This record gives sequence, C-alpha cells and structure tokens, in this order.
Amino acid sequence: MFPQLGLIRLELTFADPTRPAPSSQSHTYYAAARAFFRFACPCYDCDGEFDLSPTVREVAASAGPRLREIRGAVQCLGIRTRDRASGAHCPIELQYRIGTTTAGGARMEPE
Repeated sequence: MFPQLGLIRLELTFADPTRPAPSSQSHTYYAAARAFFRFACPCYDCDGEFDLSPTVREVAASAGPRLREIRGAVQCLGIRTRDRASGAHCPIELQYRIGTTTAGGARMEPE
C-alpha cells in the first residue's frame, strides 16, 4: 500500500487505573510484510480492540524523505466480562508511538 516506506514501527504502552497495566508491545513491519494494525485489548476478559489503521495510513501518506513519527492515545471501548451487566467500558488506555522511514531512511529508536 505504501511502497515508498522501508519500515513502520509501532510502540504500544497500556495504562490501567484499576490494576497493574499489561506489558508494552512493539511491532516492526518492513516493506514486504503484510501488516494489520488492529490489536485486541490486552485484558483477557475484554471484547475490545484498538484499530490504528487510519492513524498508520495518515502517518504513511505524509512520510517524506526523513523519519515521520506520531504519538497519541485511545481509550478501549470494549466491555470486560465482569462489567457486562453495567455496560461500563474497559478502563485501558493505549498510548502509541508510530514511526515510519522511507527505504534507506533513518530508523526510529526505542525510548
């Protein structure tokens, strides 16, 4: 979809105000890789997901000859099993960092 890119890197960090947060994740996709940017909520009993596809498309489409990076956060809209009766949404927040490089460009360094 974006042949000008050499690499897409996602760093995902989760925050949960009710219990210890799930572990962070990182994903690196190179030019020839098939990539999907929809991730299930890391809480085993939650039916939510995070779809970063539109954000990745935005970053990739605006990538110039240098590194392009964007940061943001999204709230899980799923419902945990124990909250089905009340309909309360999962409290997990995903904080993301998405970086792209063009073929042969600079790489995004981990924090």
